Amino acid sequence: MNEPNQDEHTTGVAPSAPLTSAINLFTDDGIPEDVETKKNRSSCTPNSSERRRSSAKQSQSIASRASGLLPWRRNSLASNDSASERVTGNFWTRMANSSVWNDIDDDDDFIDDNFSFRQFRVALHLWLSDCWKIVVSHPRIPIIALVCLAALLAINIVTISAFANQYTNDKISKAEDFALDTGNWFRQQLTQATFPLFALSESVKEMSIFWKLPSLIGPGGETGSAPYVNATIINHRNVSDICDNATMLAEFNRIAKIIKNDANLGGSLVALELLPASVVCTAYPLNNTEDFAPPLFLDNSGAVGLDLLKDPRSRALAVATLGSSKVVVAGPLQLTQCPDCPPVVKTAFIARLSVNMPPELGYNITVDGSSYSSWGLVSAIISWERILGRSDIFQRFESRGMQFELSKTDRNFNTTTNQYDEKTSVLAKSARANSIGANNFYNLSLPTTNNNWTIAVAYDDGAEAPWLGWAMALSIILSIILSIVLLVLLIKKQKYKNLVREMIPSKAIKKLQRNQVVVDKYEMVTVFQSDIIGFTSMSAEMTPIRVMRMLNSYFEGLDKLANKHNVYKIKTIGDAYICVAGCPVVCSGRDGAERIALFALDMMEYTRNFRTEEGTEIRIRAGIHSGRIVAGVVGHLRPQYTIFGNTVSIAASMEASSEAMKTQCSNATWRLLRDNPKYLFSFLEGRRESEKEKIHETWFLGRAAAKRCLSEALSTSRFRIINAKALKEEG
Repeated sequence: MNEPNQDEHTTGVAPSAPLTSAINLFTDDGIPEDVETKKNRSSCTPNSSERRRSSAKQSQSIASRASGLLPWRRNSLASNDSASERVTGNFWTRMANSSVWNDIDDDDDFIDDNFSFRQFRVALHLWLSDCWKIVVSHPRIPIIALVCLAALLAINIVTISAFANQYTNDKISKAEDFALDTGNWFRQQLTQATFPLFALSESVKEMSIFWKLPSLIGPGGETGSAPYVNATIINHRNVSDICDNATMLAEFNRIAKIIKNDANLGGSLVALELLPASVVCTAYPLNNTEDFAPPLFLDNSGAVGLDLLKDPRSRALAVATLGSSKVVVAGPLQLTQCPDCPPVVKTAFIARLSVNMPPELGYNITVDGSSYSSWGLVSAIISWERILGRSDIFQRFESRGMQFELSKTDRNFNTTTNQYDEKTSVLAKSARANSIGANNFYNLSLPTTNNNWTIAVAYDDGAEAPWLGWAMALSIILSIILSIVLLVLLIKKQKYKNLVREMIPSKAIKKLQRNQVVVDKYEMVTVFQSDIIGFTSMSAEMTPIRVMRMLNSYFEGLDKLANKHNVYKIKTIGDAYICVAGCPVVCSGRDGAERIALFALDMMEYTRNFRTEEGTEIRIRAGIHSGRIVAGVVGHLRPQYTIFGNTVSIAASMEASSEAMKTQCSNATWRLLRDNPKYLFSFLEGRRESEKEKIHETWFLGRAAAKRCLSEALSTSRFRIINAKALKEEG
């Protein structure tokens, strides 16, 4: 067998066990043998007693044979210091020399310290590609990120919506409180304006001068009653002879003046009226010059003689007033004044109170079949413009950025349908109320005298939170950013896990995390080791960067083959490549040997086709052996999973004594491959040496063919031969 030049290898792995045990493991390793092999052993091997007697001598002879059979092609650290450095020098020591690195400026892989967009783009592309691979291979990562995004969005939307709703509710609550305060102020003004009616009602009841007025006026249209002013207009009656009594007028004016002055309404109460039998008899002041600057005055004479029960506009409230003991307010109304008088009071509220009398006194007013024991009514005319002026309602709402509309609903009697119709009147409205949509107003019922007042309020900018839109947008952006950060962290964590799993098996990682000792025993594994021939001399002509790039490119191809055949890469030492099958994932001995053998054959084919950047071919030698090992992790600082035992040493010996572009396997591995049920492996005989009729052999791995394919090929060939013979006979 041709031996390679010893100077071509200056680095490698020396055996960790004595060579005296190497040959024993070739045959005495617990591998089943067929019957013929056992017969050969029984005929060629001394008996057990002789073996025990010659054990010491046999160990010494085995060691001497091993040194010849398995010559070590690698030098130890001591031999490197002497012989190797004298010839070519240790490559890795030379590579560490700082002077070598002065010539790398022209290397394409040299990365300039200056930033460039091209470098950023390439780095970003590589990073995105790696992230995409992680996401595709681990779909739970994007699912977790999406769930986190959905949770963040839900939490943010719910939280922001809650704050926005609280903001809107607070704003609406403030508007409602302000509107209610405004309504209460109007209610107080109207209530204060109605107080004089109770005093005037009591005066009517106490003073006899007013008692006969209802009977003198009488029901409208009856004989003896005050006649209508116009036969076609039946809402006014002629009460001049009844209500012009000087004594009665003087007494009424005296009482009404006192009551009006005591009311202290600041000119809002502009008149008090006396309405026996619900007909306006007189008013104080009849011509009001007290509350108006000359030459303006309020002329109430036009209202004298108005029959409320015959007037469609007043009938409903008059009837409601007769049937109640409370003040009933009507308005806003246009006052009935003299035709030529200027309308100094454009709109007014008229508050009326029924002067109820005991039934035994004989006072009776009949309306729509209902009788009321009432003397008649007393009323107060209230100027709405003056109440509005005192309220400052326009300025108050404007200062708060709000618009309002104050309205009142009245019931009017329809003489055509003989039914009461509701009519809503706008009492006051802010200037920009019409520019705001109706949906933006909030309606409130005001507790006024008749409980039929409504105020609608709205904000100029609406009640919704002005920051809602950008808060939602910001929350969405932040949620997306946090989800992306989480995705990146998960990807980085997965990359870290993948990197750790590439270096250490998952089972060992779990033990390390629990601070346990990582050690496992494997009964049958197959170990592979290869080495590049002439690596030192070849690399001497290359820069360090190119050497590392060449090794990286070559070993990346080997890693792909390792993944293809499901073998576990242990490590690389310089230019040496070590892997194992059956560890850390346990498999049968035949299966492990098959994987390593197929890996070795593919590796040789890959190496034949591999070229360096300079176009240089590389050659390797490899060795494999099967047996027991112990695997584990030593230490906690930068831990590394490794294997121990004579099996590792013998695999290294197989590689060291192998030939170029060949894989040498031990007899133990040969027996496992020979009995493989799926593949038919061919071998070339390696070394063969015998001692005392005991044979020690190694083999070079040749080719592998699937037995199923061979069976089909043989069947096809046999069919062709038979067919050819038949054709020949027929011819």
